[in-house]
Amino acid sequence: MNPLHHRIGELLTTRFGVEPATIRPDSTLDELHLDSLALVEFAEVLQSEFDVTISDDDISQTASLDDIAALLTAMGAPR
Repeated sequence: MNPLHHRIGELLTTRFGVEPATIRPDSTLDELHLDSLALVEFAEVLQSEFDVTISDDDISQTASLDDIAALLTAMGAPR
């Protein structure tokens, strides 16, 4: 995993209790058991961590870590 994927994974494990072994670049947020409330909280954590603005439509439960990393990169987050 690249550094951005790694940092997203760290946030998922430390803030949302996701088991590190379940995190892969193609893992979806649904597969990682983030419900709709956790999804909103996760978007807020990403905004704070990467200094970006994420709308409710930018991330869904079907988004993979690859999708999230691509979104953050497009928004100017460091890779």
